[in-house]
Amino acid sequence: VLVHGDLTNSSNVLQLNKRITGIIDWEWALNGDPAWDFAYNNLYDLELYFNEFSFTTSGRRDFEKRRTVYFLFICIFWSYLHADNPSGDLYQWCIRQLEWALDNRS
Repeated sequence: VLVHGDLTNSSNVLQLNKRITGIIDWEWALNGDPAWDFAYNNLYDLELYFNEFSFTTSGRRDFEKRRTVYFLFICIFWSYLHADNPSGDLYQWCIRQLEWALDNRS
């Protein structure tokens, strides 16, 4: 599946009257898992996506699990990139997300 790779940047999604009219900035596009595009930005309603592509209940659960794994990967990567500034907002936010995930793992 073609994955945009940077939908976390909402300025890449063009809208008019609350309808998506286009998506720009495709330099990070690749063939991959569509859950990646939903890993960070929780603004997108997955119900519409699930209904459009006829996901089963188990398919939805699997998609959400992959989305969570990718989100944690993003947090690990960003905390690594910003480790030189451990008091920085992004580093601290990522560490809090990872600590929460470790404390709440099943």
